[in-house]
Amino acid sequence: MNAAAALAVARSRGLRLLEGDALGALAATALARGRIEEAATLAGQAVALHEETGHHFGRLEARRLLDEARRPPTTLTRASGY
Repeated sequence: MNAAAALAVARSRGLRLLEGDALGALAATALARGRIEEAATLAGQAVALHEETGHHFGRLEARRLLDEARRPPTTLTRASGY
């Protein structure tokens, strides 16, 4: 089962903690694919759900994803002399 399907099942059955986990997984996937706005939205939803359910570690991971999505992009520059 993929994260989108897990999210649908969790929502249909009222499994809030698992809903938050699925949102976090979708946020991580969006972030890895460069879909920053989508990742931030999903991670924000996951943070809110984990705060409601008291899932501390889920909230920490979702917050990390949200922070990463909000971090300004960086560019690598070549050091002089190389």
